[in-house]
Amino acid sequence: MIQAINMNPHMKLEFANMTIRTKAIEIGMRLRKKENNELRDLNDQISQNSELLKRYTDENSLNIITRELENCKQERDMILQRQGEILSMKSKTRWYNEGEWSNKYFLNLLKRNN
Repeated sequence: MIQAINMNPHMKLEFANMTIRTKAIEIGMRLRKKENNELRDLNDQISQNSELLKRYTDENSLNIITRELENCKQERDMILQRQGEILSMKSKTRWYNEGEWSNKYFLNLLKRNN
């Protein structure tokens, strides 16, 4: 930061932009990692509850497990929906900025790279 004092105003602005971009990327990566961990945990819970459905036969246990299974599936679907919307938005902005229309090919390309 001491070096930033001796810089001209344009260099200071560029330095600030770079710092902000770097922090934003770090925050985004942390949030994405947290979301992926939640998704992995939900998938584990879904598979465990599916196994429990096969074991138990009494009505009360089946109802409880089924309710938990539905809640896990709803949470998973919400996370996947949010990720899909983010990917779609990234695809639209990326290809719009590069002068092309977003289509299924480019969206699949973005998903594959992600």
